[in-house]
Amino acid sequence: MMKALAFIIIYITPIHSILITVYLLLAFDLFSGVGKAIKLKEKITAAKLRLSIIKFVYYSVGIIAAYQIDKVMIAPDSLLLTKIISGYITLTEFKSLMENISILTGRDIWIAVKDQVIALFKAKIMKVEKENSDNNG
Repeated sequence: MMKALAFIIIYITPIHSILITVYLLLAFDLFSGVGKAIKLKEKITAAKLRLSIIKFVYYSVGIIAAYQIDKVMIAPDSLLLTKIISGYITLTEFKSLMENISILTGRDIWIAVKDQVIALFKAKIMKVEKENSDNNG
């Protein structure tokens, strides 16, 4: 049993940071989801909590399978498919986390982020326009 565990640990070492990122997002999403359920006075059931365990298992299997495909079919040192699959999973969990935080705080986080991005772009455009007018005149 210890040899099998050691083999698994050694095998997934190249993707450990990817797995840790996904697991952290899963944990954050779980805790924020529980907080959201409490705020909305929804019932927290074992069946709903079990979904987090199922996601943990499926996400792990998906990322490890992508890693194996990368090693065998793409290139031994490639993580292309692994990064694509884990990127999709990460974005999905991040979106869910942001939705939960929006409900918990009562403020739409996506709109706040959008407003900040627009403000940054406007400031950058104004700066470039000012530099261009200073250089031309």
